[in-house]
Amino acid sequence: MMLILLISYVIELRVIYKMRKKGDVFTTSNLLALVIAAIGIALLVVVGDRILEKYQNQDSKNAQKLLDSIIAKINALDEGEENSFTFIWVKDWRLAGYNEDENRPEKCLGACLCICPPASKISNFPNILPEQISLCQDRGFCRNVEFDNVDLRIRNVITFKGENCIDWPTKKPFGFYGQVEGVIEPSKGNILEDTSGQRSVALELIISKNSNLSIKKSHYVDRKDVFGIGTRVVEENGKQVCYGNYPS
Repeated sequence: MMLILLISYVIELRVIYKMRKKGDVFTTSNLLALVIAAIGIALLVVVGDRILEKYQNQDSKNAQKLLDSIIAKINALDEGEENSFTFIWVKDWRLAGYNEDENRPEKCLGACLCICPPASKISNFPNILPEQISLCQDRGFCRNVEFDNVDLRIRNVITFKGENCIDWPTKKPFGFYGQVEGVIEPSKGNILEDTSGQRSVALELIISKNSNLSIKKSHYVDRKDVFGIGTRVVEENGKQVCYGNYPS
């Protein structure tokens, strides 16, 4: 805001300088016009700041509600149970998991889940980046959880013509885990996501718990974009079906 006001002030000074250089008379009307212009610019800046602040505050509230919703789903699961849930996710916010024996925000008394703005640096373990920990401490929300281990991962699910490839032995969607651990956030390629620029997206999480807590997000990748994973397309009842670990 200060930068914009400074720019407007410089523009006003240049107008005055040009008028004096040309020999124009700087009248009360000229001064009044400049004052009105300055007030108009200042009002626009204030209104813009208020609108931005409103969106940021709303995103913060929605992020806190999202974390509480995730915790509620975890608590509703029985020991050893696994289930998938769809959440309305807040864009530009990241779920981060922390174990008791690793660096974590000070507000966490032990193992915890936090939802925070994402760190700018890239890492295979972004949750323990000092920048991420600081963001979770200062601007995020955290909830303590009583588990021996908190495991957050993104699982790449292989698709073929819009359908999931199937793991032959288990008959479950076939895929592999990505290299990034410790966080979950929206990313391009998820079928459930809305990429129209909205402030929220639908995100499906698979949650399982026993002595450990596991939260996985499926990231869908077309078979043609993945190499060396070992999928095979077979004909079944007049339909092409994609399998992983298909017997040779």
